[in-house]
Amino acid sequence: MPNLPDEEIFEIYENLHYTFFEEDPDRALEYVWEGIRFAKKIHNDFYLARFYYHAGDWHYFHYQLDSIMYYHDLSVAAKNKAEKKGVKDKDLLYLLEADLLILSSDVNICYKKYDLALEVFLRH
Repeated sequence: MPNLPDEEIFEIYENLHYTFFEEDPDRALEYVWEGIRFAKKIHNDFYLARFYYHAGDWHYFHYQLDSIMYYHDLSVAAKNKAEKKGVKDKDLLYLLEADLLILSSDVNICYKKYDLALEVFLRH
């Protein structure tokens, strides 16, 4: 894929993740890791944040609560770095922020911390 623009490579990994997420989740996670390696290689914090979110979501699908928040927090840190540098596509940034809010609230619901789940949404 060396002749493709970075944006297309990002989209390919993300689409492959979505394609296999429900039917072959382990394969989907492999594409998430490919995406993480790619994002690190090209030093793109937004792409990295997006793939860390996908890793957290994968762990949510498998009800691995501690791992969810680990990747959630990595995603938030990478997203914040990307914001400071300036993100071209604000809609993708807003989508990531919404996804992270939902993921965080879902974890709080799993722990039966309904007040915290609601607080996350009310704060934002």
